[in-house]
Amino acid sequence: MMKARLRTRIRLLCATLMVSGAALAGTAPAQAEELTVYGAMAKGHFAELIAAFRAQEPDLKINQLLDSNGPIIARLLAEEANPRADVILGASVPGLVMLEERGMLEQYAPKGLDQIKDRFRDRRSDPPHWVGTDAWASAVCFNKAEGERLGVEEPKSWKDLIKPEYKGMITMPNPNSSATGLLAIVGWTEIFGEDEAWEYMDALHQNVTQYVHSGSKPCRMAAAGEAVIGISYPAPGVKAINDGGAFECHHSRRGRRLRGRGSGDHCRGEQSRSSPQTGRFRRQSGSP
Repeated sequence: MMKARLRTRIRLLCATLMVSGAALAGTAPAQAEELTVYGAMAKGHFAELIAAFRAQEPDLKINQLLDSNGPIIARLLAEEANPRADVILGASVPGLVMLEERGMLEQYAPKGLDQIKDRFRDRRSDPPHWVGTDAWASAVCFNKAEGERLGVEEPKSWKDLIKPEYKGMITMPNPNSSATGLLAIVGWTEIFGEDEAWEYMDALHQNVTQYVHSGSKPCRMAAAGEAVIGISYPAPGVKAINDGGAFECHHSRRGRRLRGRGSGDHCRGEQSRSSPQTGRFRRQSGSP
């Protein structure tokens, strides 16, 4: 009965957040009044989702762990024999497919599944093991004040970023830990082709001064003047623009640029990928 109540609350969490959830089957009765949620998304967004659920379930204790995508997936794999998480929010599709192939995800169909396009959900099973929450885009964040001080112009395309004048001015997410960094690589591969993409990344590396753990941090660093250019995603750039900074956030594809000026729509990218997703966990038989 307590297990059934926990599963009901997990489904309520999924409905509240309007995403699919990740739940461990066979949760011990003593833990039935607690829910452990792993998140791989922006801190503010994660907090908003948890707050929305707490408003509906104020008596349920929610344990939270928030990190970048890579460490979250690595932790889940390390805990495979003895799962700790009940729900995961915001993991990337490649990570969830890996978990699915290891038999770690349960199937779950969130409310409104019929409104999700096929490319943004698991189509190999019905109900799906994961469902997308959004599409992702890479963005270039440029601090205009710092650029003017250093005498460099705003880059107008991805190829501009490998120009020698930007040496030591670029930060980007580490693809080993950040889905944002990984998806940027996927995008360059599709735009340039695999061979040219690797040549591009070798050249870009010469201008990168720091690879950081977080997908949003390069843009936040550029907004704070800690970097001139940050390769990131649009949301932190839009926030910096709305905060009134001398800042540009744009997405460049094959030389075309979209610029953000205080509107999320204006800073929306077209090089989208299925990205932060969710899945439901299955506890392996015989696990403690």
